[in-house]
Amino acid sequence: MNIEYTENVPKQKWNEIVRNSENSYFFHTPAWAKILEETYGHRIATRLYKFKGGEVLIPMMECKKYGFRYYHSMPSGYGGIFSLSDIHPKTFQKILKNIVGGRHLLFELSLPPFSSFSIQEDSAIRQVNSKWNYTHVLPLKKGFDYLWENKFNRKNRNAIRKAEKSGIEVLNENSLQNFRQYYKLYTESSKRWGYKKPPQPLRLYENMYKFGLPHVQLRLATKDNKTIAGLVSIYYNRNVIYWISAYLKEYEIYRPTNLLLKDSIEQACNEGYKCYNFGASGNLEGVRKFKESFGAKRVELKRYRVLSQLGKLAIKLLRK
Repeated sequence: MNIEYTENVPKQKWNEIVRNSENSYFFHTPAWAKILEETYGHRIATRLYKFKGGEVLIPMMECKKYGFRYYHSMPSGYGGIFSLSDIHPKTFQKILKNIVGGRHLLFELSLPPFSSFSIQEDSAIRQVNSKWNYTHVLPLKKGFDYLWENKFNRKNRNAIRKAEKSGIEVLNENSLQNFRQYYKLYTESSKRWGYKKPPQPLRLYENMYKFGLPHVQLRLATKDNKTIAGLVSIYYNRNVIYWISAYLKEYEIYRPTNLLLKDSIEQACNEGYKCYNFGASGNLEGVRKFKESFGAKRVELKRYRVLSQLGKLAIKLLRK
């Protein structure tokens, strides 16, 4: 079968294909690719494969490491494979192996929750096991009142009530100034998490503001006119993802993050979103329990690595 591709995918077509998938996230869009390009210098390398009977879109970036290049779908989020028609497994395998070659070591593919694609492992295609290969998802279809009464546990509901009674106010206003204000909270929290410097640069959040609105939303919690916590969540298609939150340690007792998440989930329910994705927790037991206090359930994720001949050689050398 003859398979051709282009990396010059028109944004309108790219957006159209992704929008037509219920399992798509903002990570799959041209806007997210632009954010990564402007923040980290990755090259947008999204491909549209065409073959007899159909076409396949694979959003991805070309990244560099140790002087070599590799493809990733998608850094700092989920990748995906989108087609408006069924794909024969052999055709799909051929497409995956077509991606890597030359000085490109590999292709990283991180699939979103509930992905229906079946990928066969072989000498070049391998599933990657990791402590981060799961997330927590809260279905929203029954509405916020149902979630509050039946999914949020008692401790969480009491924490939210405490935040409200303590005079915590939620400011839902996207502005560059507010994103920079949030980053100060994030920097402070990063020290508490054990980092010498924040894992994510300020320019990531500046670019989220510049290219991500209205999908990227920032909430700030204030008490006595002081900003004490913040939450970034991303709304797209039918899915919402809890991107990250931060708070001042001395105000943790007032549970501002619980209130921010309650506000975000309630908005998602009111606007007809299907799922609220809390993201991965790794081995962080406290983080996992916090997410489960909202009724979110664990969902396994799959990540694959497609190796080029150069990539296979590199792995052999590293093992010696």
